[in-house]
Amino acid sequence: MVQPLVAEALSYYEAVIPHIAASFRGIPVAWNTFAAASAPPTWRGPLAEHAHRLPTVAVTGASGRTHPYLALESFTLEWLAKDLAAAEFHSWTPTAEDPAAVHFARILLEPTGAAPGAMRTAALLLRDLLDARHLTAIPLLDGLGGIALYLPFSDAPAYAPVRAWLHTLANDAAAAHPNNFTTEPNSVGGSRVHVHVKSNAPGLHSALPYSLRGADGRYAVAPVTWAELETLAPHALRYEAAQVLASLRERGDCFAAQCASIPPQRFADIAHHSVPPVMVPATQPRGHVIRAALAILADGRSRDAKAILDEAIARGLLTAATSDKYVYNALNDYIQRRKAHDRSAAILQNADRTFRMNEPLDDWPSVELPQPLAPDAATTALIARLHSTVSGADPDAWEVAVCDAFAHLGFRATHLGGNKAPDGTLDAQLGPLGYRAMLECKHGAGVVTQPDAAEAAKWSDQYGARYRTLVGPGFSEEVELHDELLAHAVSAWTIDDLVTALTERLNPLELEPCFAPGFAGDAMLDVLWDRDHGERKRVAYAARVIADEGWNAQAAAATQADPPNAAHLTLDAAMLLVQQHLTRAGATRACTREEIVAAFTHLRDPVLARAVIAGDALVILAP
Repeated sequence: MVQPLVAEALSYYEAVIPHIAASFRGIPVAWNTFAAASAPPTWRGPLAEHAHRLPTVAVTGASGRTHPYLALESFTLEWLAKDLAAAEFHSWTPTAEDPAAVHFARILLEPTGAAPGAMRTAALLLRDLLDARHLTAIPLLDGLGGIALYLPFSDAPAYAPVRAWLHTLANDAAAAHPNNFTTEPNSVGGSRVHVHVKSNAPGLHSALPYSLRGADGRYAVAPVTWAELETLAPHALRYEAAQVLASLRERGDCFAAQCASIPPQRFADIAHHSVPPVMVPATQPRGHVIRAALAILADGRSRDAKAILDEAIARGLLTAATSDKYVYNALNDYIQRRKAHDRSAAILQNADRTFRMNEPLDDWPSVELPQPLAPDAATTALIARLHSTVSGADPDAWEVAVCDAFAHLGFRATHLGGNKAPDGTLDAQLGPLGYRAMLECKHGAGVVTQPDAAEAAKWSDQYGARYRTLVGPGFSEEVELHDELLAHAVSAWTIDDLVTALTERLNPLELEPCFAPGFAGDAMLDVLWDRDHGERKRVAYAARVIADEGWNAQAAAATQADPPNAAHLTLDAAMLLVQQHLTRAGATRACTREEIVAAFTHLRDPVLARAVIAGDALVILAP
């Protein structure tokens, strides 16, 4: 017996399936099924097996593997709805001829807890941005409180350039209207709307026009005209399935009619708008000599002023006109200034008058480690917004940009603002390791004249926050401010600190030490140092030695054709091997058993696949 809910869906789909097929015939279709209230819907797209002799479309994913998808036809949708109780129909809306070519680009506007009217305002603002680019989109109420914009292209462009262009458009929208848009899915609250364009790729999908939405199938994706959208009340931005059917009876297929009215739009004709260049002030002391010394000393070894100068000249960091005495005095003056302001210096002087980084000793040989990718377009746009709003005419725009920056780093960022409220909250989405920080933003140019650490601290108990955070263009290095930060348990972040976190792609777990009382930049230098010189480096070095030496030993044993008598690469044997290498390299810090255990685990990772365990021994696989 057909369940009542499924029966209602079948009745609805009997009426709308011909309209869905008329606009999207032949494209790949994904679907989900009605589920129990306590269970999430089950999504299906690529077919593991297919025995129903329905037409399919071969789709090659990002991994290079090809999967069959059902091709959208009236009888396909009817079978899915009737036999499989399909609830929603989705696709990435390519052309019928090529699943990797765009027919409709999709811009999804999703609520972040947005105030009434915010969604409609955001859609109308995007319409204006598209109009300025001589483009027209079709608006659809998505059935869940959001709005989708379908942008038809007649020249079947590839997805990658279209998606990149859409990201630029979304960034432009957030920059032009920071109180209306955010590109960060982790931004919540306020009146902003999340602009989502990532699903413009084969295999990533969203609901098709006229599809039902939600577990109860009450609402449906409803195409509307721009004139209709302008007049809808904020609470009326969802159409029930019955309303959609009534609209089809009264005025016909609104989606198809708008498609027919839009002149051909070629993606190739769009003028590409460049993104502002990244301006990345590093989280480190000013001065060309200090910056050069930091670059030279970054390997963890000590050097005197002449050795620093010689290497800096060789790297093009300093000119040959610089003297080693000038370098020595610059470094010594920097260290004394930091001491006078009760601040930690990034560089220390040893008793023998050499200099080193103010970090734990690292005299292990270097090893290649994965480095963060260069900032993408979204990060670049965020950095540009931070610099343009920090001293701009609108303090709220600065607060919003800061929230978006933290959201981009992985926090759930909520912008609050207004009188008698903090500027925002930051939630690290780390499960049992999660934490909350209060956010107070200081607007202006140069150094914040009235930081008021007490103001940043006063909301923490009310909002259950572990940390208090002050963000501004810059802060005085005077001892008084440092003491005030410690007294009120507040961390002070400069715009430089936030930009560094973005460019280095630091995550909330790594950033937690930067929320400790004091200046965030000091802690951030330690975080960045640990990335290249901490446990990650030691485990990587130990794994390299074990893999190289273990393979050499196995190759030598193979010449004897006597596997039972081959030496066993046990944990203790590996520890001795690594320590011998370190001793020959002049390293004074010994390896630990925990580091060798971690190296064994790393080499056996199925993704790396460099080793397996045989009894008590590690067996190295061919490089």
